[in-house]
Amino acid sequence: MRILIFLFFSATTLFGDGQELYHRILSADNGLPSNKVHYVYEDSKGYIWFGTENGVCRWDSKNFVTYTIKEGLPNNEVYVIYEDSKGRIWFSTFSNELCYLKNDTIFNSKNDNRLEKIKVIKGSNILEINKKIRVHSPNINGLNNVLKIDLNTLKTRSDSVLLQGVTEYFEYKGNKIFWKNFNLYSASLNSKSLSSFNDSFFVFYNYHIFLLDSIYFKVVDFNNSKGYLFKTRDFLSFIRAHSHYIFSLQQIAKMPKFTSALEVDKYIINGTFNNNLYKPFDQKKSVFNIDFLKNSDFVNFDIFKGMPILIHQKQLRNEKSILFLFNSEFISYSGLNDKVLIATTNEVYHFYNTSIYNFESKLSNNSFHKIYKSKGDLKLIDENHNVYNLFTNKVDRLLTNSKLYGLEYGESNQLYLVSSKSILNLETKKSITNSFNDIYSFFKGFSYSPKYKLYTINNSQQGLYIQDLNQKATKISDLHAYTSFIDSRDKLWIGTVNKLYRINKFLPKVEGEKEVKLNQNFDIFCSEIKEDQHGNIFFTTNDGVYVIDKNDKKYHIDNKNFLSSNECVTLKLDKQNHSFFVATRNGVNHIGYHIHNGQLKFNVINKFFKEDGLTSNEIKDILIDGDSLWVASAKGLDLISDKNYRPDSIKIPVHFNKIIINDSIWKLDTFYHLNHNQNNLKIDYSAIYYQRRERLDIRYRLIKDGDTTQGKIENSVLQLFSLASGNYTLQIYAYDRDYPYIHSEYRTLRFEISPPYYKTWWFYSLILLGALAILGGLMWYRNKNKLEQVKLVSELNKYKLQGLQNQMNPHFVFNSMSTIQDLILTEQNVDALDFISDFSHLMRTMLQNSRNETISLNQEINFLKRYIELEQIRYSQTFDYKFQTEIPEDELNDIYIPTMMIQPIVENAIKHGVSNLKERRGLVNIHFSLDSEETYLTVNVIDNGLGKSSSSKSKNHTSTAINVIQERLNIYTKNNKKGKYKVEYSDTGTKAELILPI
Repeated sequence: MRILIFLFFSATTLFGDGQELYHRILSADNGLPSNKVHYVYEDSKGYIWFGTENGVCRWDSKNFVTYTIKEGLPNNEVYVIYEDSKGRIWFSTFSNELCYLKNDTIFNSKNDNRLEKIKVIKGSNILEINKKIRVHSPNINGLNNVLKIDLNTLKTRSDSVLLQGVTEYFEYKGNKIFWKNFNLYSASLNSKSLSSFNDSFFVFYNYHIFLLDSIYFKVVDFNNSKGYLFKTRDFLSFIRAHSHYIFSLQQIAKMPKFTSALEVDKYIINGTFNNNLYKPFDQKKSVFNIDFLKNSDFVNFDIFKGMPILIHQKQLRNEKSILFLFNSEFISYSGLNDKVLIATTNEVYHFYNTSIYNFESKLSNNSFHKIYKSKGDLKLIDENHNVYNLFTNKVDRLLTNSKLYGLEYGESNQLYLVSSKSILNLETKKSITNSFNDIYSFFKGFSYSPKYKLYTINNSQQGLYIQDLNQKATKISDLHAYTSFIDSRDKLWIGTVNKLYRINKFLPKVEGEKEVKLNQNFDIFCSEIKEDQHGNIFFTTNDGVYVIDKNDKKYHIDNKNFLSSNECVTLKLDKQNHSFFVATRNGVNHIGYHIHNGQLKFNVINKFFKEDGLTSNEIKDILIDGDSLWVASAKGLDLISDKNYRPDSIKIPVHFNKIIINDSIWKLDTFYHLNHNQNNLKIDYSAIYYQRRERLDIRYRLIKDGDTTQGKIENSVLQLFSLASGNYTLQIYAYDRDYPYIHSEYRTLRFEISPPYYKTWWFYSLILLGALAILGGLMWYRNKNKLEQVKLVSELNKYKLQGLQNQMNPHFVFNSMSTIQDLILTEQNVDALDFISDFSHLMRTMLQNSRNETISLNQEINFLKRYIELEQIRYSQTFDYKFQTEIPEDELNDIYIPTMMIQPIVENAIKHGVSNLKERRGLVNIHFSLDSEETYLTVNVIDNGLGKSSSSKSKNHTSTAINVIQERLNIYTKNNKKGKYKVEYSDTGTKAELILPI
């Protein structure tokens, strides 16, 4: 406490106005609608509301949302804010109209006609008692007007007692208690007539009574800014016994909100007995003296995190010292749970940490290089080699201008300053490097060994030296030493710019140095080596902190586990508490450790950053001072009055403010059923964390049908675009990145995006059924048309074939009749009769065959034999014929060919090939064969006639029968998909090859 007393009485010269309790300033520059704030209120969700002269705004620890006339306020100047039990936020403005906020919409007399009847005056106070809103408009022409508003219907009735002098009332045990004409009066709830309550009770002058809850009452003198605080289960008996407890208030709307009943119980200011602070019900026991309250501009009193604080017109104090000086005059105060907000004429001050104080020096650039204590005084060294004494306000200059490297303790706990030119005793102003025979450069540090009573002196260019007290320095190693240390096991450690060595024997010379690899992957610079009482060696490096225990087990502490930065500046052991502080380029880290099962276990105790109250995250030096920690940074000096300070474990509230779907604001709900094109979402949310908002990490998880997408949210609006159809669960989670025990619950939102109709199962089913119906119809129509077409073509071909066939029959009959005629004319009557008999039989066979499109090969061969035999008769037996077949006889009946297909070819071979041979006998050879797959029948008709060279076979002559056959073959080919019908003739004309699919 000496530090705090000093800060109040003597620090104003060197450090301006002294220390400042850490705070943040809220003003129009960073979000407030105006710097003039009339009212501060915290709602049940944790939002803080500010009533200003330019509207009302909501603060979620990061963002301000402002409501003005444009959003529905009757008037921009808001005096009172209140939340009822249904979650509506009420505003009392400069005008005579009340309004409330619900679902982010302000309801006034224009959009809620129930409010038309509620008329109030400027600054009317709002309070809810017994599920009824009380609107108190004091001192209207000397009268007291109280409106009672039903929360469900918003119907009002006046509780005005039209008697001069009534200033306030409340309901107590089925009665109304009134203050009127300096006396207490009572009336039943349904009566407006007053009766004297008890004239002998203590009389208050113009006091207003406010019910804080079912136990606590606050009675305030509106005119004189004085008041009483009562805790009672029997209000009147408490008045009689404790009416002398008084404290000040500026106005009735600014009632402190105590965090618990115990805190209210703990402190009450007694304004009649020497301004002492007493515990309630115990007037003899003084907690502390507050004589400085006499004749002061005392405004308010509250308990903040267990510490009583007192607010004056221009300062925030505790019982012994000034905690903070305001830049302008006090306007209003609100104690909100674990926060204090004080509005002045220029800005709002937000306090939430009573452990950190900031100092600002008028004589320095605020960048302090080293901090230390000497003979009880706290001293700082800046980079200009000035030494400041915080207790005496004295400023000295160092004897050296060379670069500073460190502060180390030597013999008799004397402190030495290491610079590149000397190692200076700060008490005697003498250097221990005078015996170096004019070697005054490149000093980086030293270490003192009480056991050996010698110094090891580090020289980065010439090596490591040892120096006995009052003797000459001796060089013991050529290693370019930056740090050295002799541990309790008589081991010498030497750190160079990139190596670390351990030496077992170092007197009189270093022998057998062994390199110790702190990191196997790269070299590390070690700036400090220290040892605790258990023999654990600590190494401060540019890669975090390494620890080697007495069993030579190595541990690494870095930014992946406990540190905020690997760039470590200095390490201070707190041996009594088994912990150490590490100053880094990014804040101060307090790490605890203990031995468990033979191994060291580490844990984070604290992390201090600019967000916690430090003037800068770039730390230059730290100093443990009892229960406090001094921090010298690049921008100033800070005091952490409680070095073991640790943020309280809290649940961080996370709320959804707006759900915006396709740029339209939807009513807040827990589940949304969306169409396929409603797939662009914006979730406006708040994570409320006033203490360390800049250290808050916010993450989300989006779960879709079992698959999870997650990430970090940087802004206050989470945007989800072009979402596919499916079932979604969105979770938002907030936590302090340094203290995982401070976190939120998962805030969950569920929604389902329906697929487009063309992707639904019923649409697919309809499409499938429709496609099948269309396909079936098309196939039916196609098959119908095809069948009809095939039928027509077949009928046409049939008739055509029949026509062609009919053409062949007369041709054959004509030739046969000519033969009969020749036989009769030549008087070959017997032969003519035989021919007629055979011809008639052949004609009968031909007529039978003509009824069918196809006949068996066996039938065709028999028919050909009868035909050829008739032709032999016709041509006087001038030729022979031969049938050859490679087809088994039992298969001849299974092979079918078109009717009258081979006969015209045979006829052509007889007539034009062998009928007119004179020198030799003619021969017609008919050969039948099948291909290897038995799909085609090949018929070869070969004659031994004269061929194309014969005059009787004109090259231009084409048999009518052959033409008919070719047409028939073409028709068969078109109608038959199995293969092609064709007939080919040799170049000599003596061979015809007929190929028929079977």
